[in-house]
Amino acid sequence: MLLIKDDIVDLLTLEDATDLVLQLAKDDPISVIRGFQACNYDCDMKSMGTVGGSEDSFTTWSIKEDLALVNVVNDTCLRFNQKYQDIQPCEFLWEVCEMNAYDRSILEKKSEENIRSRICFLIALNNVVWSEIVPLIDFDSNQVLAKELSAIKKLFFTSWKMSLLDMIIDGTVQKNEDQLGVTVTVNPIDDLAKSNENLSSTWFFQSYQILCETNSSNFCTQMPHSDDPQFPILVKMVGEEVQGNSGSFRQFLARIIEEIHGTTLPLFMPYMCNGPFKGMYQVQPGPLNILTEKLFVYFGQLLGMAVRSGIPLPIGMMPHFWKVLVDGDHVITDSYLASYDPDLHQYLQEIQSLACQDSFATFLEQNQFPNFVWQSIAGEEVELIKGGRDILLDFNNRLDYVDSIKAFRRNELECKEKVNCILAGLYTILPMGYIRGVFTSKEFQTKVCGSSDIDLHLLKKHTMYQVGISQDDRHIQDFWAVLFSLTPEQLTTFIKFACNQERIPKPRDANCLPPPYPMKIAPADAREEAQDNLLIRAETCIFMVKIPRYSSYDIMREKILYSIQSAEDPLSG
Repeated sequence: MLLIKDDIVDLLTLEDATDLVLQLAKDDPISVIRGFQACNYDCDMKSMGTVGGSEDSFTTWSIKEDLALVNVVNDTCLRFNQKYQDIQPCEFLWEVCEMNAYDRSILEKKSEENIRSRICFLIALNNVVWSEIVPLIDFDSNQVLAKELSAIKKLFFTSWKMSLLDMIIDGTVQKNEDQLGVTVTVNPIDDLAKSNENLSSTWFFQSYQILCETNSSNFCTQMPHSDDPQFPILVKMVGEEVQGNSGSFRQFLARIIEEIHGTTLPLFMPYMCNGPFKGMYQVQPGPLNILTEKLFVYFGQLLGMAVRSGIPLPIGMMPHFWKVLVDGDHVITDSYLASYDPDLHQYLQEIQSLACQDSFATFLEQNQFPNFVWQSIAGEEVELIKGGRDILLDFNNRLDYVDSIKAFRRNELECKEKVNCILAGLYTILPMGYIRGVFTSKEFQTKVCGSSDIDLHLLKKHTMYQVGISQDDRHIQDFWAVLFSLTPEQLTTFIKFACNQERIPKPRDANCLPPPYPMKIAPADAREEAQDNLLIRAETCIFMVKIPRYSSYDIMREKILYSIQSAEDPLSG
């Protein structure tokens, strides 16, 4: 090694060089780290990874391994609220890396240096795709490049897809700030006395009647960038005088979700089988009439409005709904059918496993000699083929019988006509060509529904305190201590109490905080009264919680739990 100082060149031995680095590390450790990085090594003298380094092992990587690595980068971006460009490949360390067991089993034979170089390659690939290729593609056309890009969309990082979608949404605004919004007036007090057993009593149908003749350009607003942004529609609650539209619009969407999960709307139905989807919903199969066609289109517009408003909707639709919506036809696999209806899967497996006619004859007798008829999800008997009632199952046609039931169930789940109506509504509000071109079904579901997880550390970090209140005040510390002690369900309900929505969006990065962030904490209005006698109040339009100076943790917890109980009460303040 050569050491040049004051134009004098000295030849250093390995021992001299080591001593020099150790001395520099004591005086200026940052310069030593930068020196290692300049040579593409970390402090453990492991390669930090390069695109060139990935070429040496290019053929050893499979698509499955790449997808697992993309999941690792996506999870890291989400966990630390970072863009993928901010992720350094050298940060990958096996001993501290958090990934699910499936991805770990796929990548476990790869070395750290190999993985780092592959991350460099994937970052370079994504840089080229989003900055130079995607802007040139019309995903609504039949371009060959668009189809080829869509075929590998799982290799693209979620963070740039979401950022670019927000940019496109802001670039396709058709409603300006001076343009008056359409007002939807609803009466929450009158609706308390109604049974909600008829369609006309629902806010969904009432708002549809008001908005059905409105040009969709009125709903194409920009993404929210303030505490009280412009929303696609103005919601007026009879008997309530509030400033701003945020709280009312969020309450309106929350009520719509409740109605979707109810039994009055002829659009959706709960999952009824014995698989892992309890509590979820699906499009109700059956014929499509003029009214339901229009309602499905309106539902698609509501989804689009929620996305443009940055308000996550906990609609709980089943995975196949999003797959059909984003990926189109032929996306429901045999394995999904098996998980959807385990009892049916076991029945069909038994038919396929019977290899001799004698055992099959016993099966027919035990099952009362079935014919080519099957019960639909809605409970109706339907012929699997023309004249199926007159065709008995036998050993020779057993495989046709199995295939017919699978095809029938696939068609029921896909509900192509109805999903196409939802897509028609979405296309009027969102750039669905781009979304279907580069988003996976799970990513679009996340964009619409958000996450049920609430990051309290993030919320606490981005909370503002009004004058006279400090995060070091004892009652504020009690407040956060209580929130951290709540169950996920209780915390979700408290968030709804505070801002009128169950879910709050997660920031894409630390510099981009979407509404309703930040939460504001203010003192109680009645500051001169006995604080322990006061209730916690919320101004949902601006995500403000007014907290009295309670005298103890126990009282704080009691009052917060009371606010949680009152969150569902439309008469509560």
